[in-house]
Amino acid sequence: MAFKYKEFTLYKKEVTLRSNNKTYPLYYFAKGTPKSGSPAEKPEGYEIYVNQKTGCPFLKLSKGRVSGWQKRKKRKIINK
Repeated sequence: MAFKYKEFTLYKKEVTLRSNNKTYPLYYFAKGTPKSGSPAEKPEGYEIYVNQKTGCPFLKLSKGRVSGWQKRKKRKIINK
């Protein structure tokens, strides 16, 4: 079952980065049916926020949860 927020539906698309050839999930909200991607459930550890200017929802890590890039950044600071 797809996650819905008002008239927006959450979609997921697998994206491969050119720099390291790793595949990552990309989550986005759309009003209509997008060209690519499939409806998705809200990922664990994320909260829904709304852009006050545009009214569009977006996902953000929950407070207390640390992403991979934040962990790397902490390591660099500690190693200095």
